[in-house]
Amino acid sequence: MTVLPTIELRSVGKRYGATTALETVELSIEPGECVGLLGPNGAGKSTLLGVLCGIIRPSDGEARVYGQTPGVLTEPGATLGFALDPAGLHGELRVREHLRTEVLAQGLPAGSVAEAILKFGLDAYADRKIRTLSTGQRQRVALAGVLIGDPAVLVLDEPTNGLDIEAVQWLRQIILGRTAQGLTTIVSSHNIAELRRVATRMVVMRTQVLYDGPVPVGSDDEVEQWYTLFVGVSRRRDEVVL
Repeated sequence: MTVLPTIELRSVGKRYGATTALETVELSIEPGECVGLLGPNGAGKSTLLGVLCGIIRPSDGEARVYGQTPGVLTEPGATLGFALDPAGLHGELRVREHLRTEVLAQGLPAGSVAEAILKFGLDAYADRKIRTLSTGQRQRVALAGVLIGDPAVLVLDEPTNGLDIEAVQWLRQIILGRTAQGLTTIVSSHNIAELRRVATRMVVMRTQVLYDGPVPVGSDDEVEQWYTLFVGVSRRRDEVVL
């Protein structure tokens, strides 16, 4: 029996007028991988994640999640969860109400709301309006909303922004636990040190994929130097070594 890759990006390109955000991106991700996505600002990372999640239509190529088009998945809640920007949460909703909308959208039992509040440590502010929460608290609510259905594929864009050390550790354990279960996670971040803790594979991009391979080893300073050199010499990739 043929096993489909969790995610496939085939010659994906995206242009905004004269600006090229993505150029012929090829990527295949298998079940149980945690892919760390690196690149400078403006490298197309968020655009790539938007294409993958079905909220941005590519100019060229196609994206597939378990062989399906991301925007029309048969079971979207159980298949694909994404947290791209906590600023997009409805500020007038209370946390409990937001989770209730997620449960309804994903077709989960009503009791899932109470379970999620306890599981994700939201009880202290479950009845507060989202607009009154700190950046880290909103980030945690956004993550809880997408994790509530335990999706097979989880896509995170800068998930540690605003999180305190305890919350970063909490998220790290969630990601590592997903990998151990054979689930798939993609994490875009500028925090190389944290990515190295959770990723099984690293992808570096600057409108196109410059590196796709093992997580680099060495000290944090050495890896930062490797990354800086890599994105700075995209036409001389053969000279860049781990």
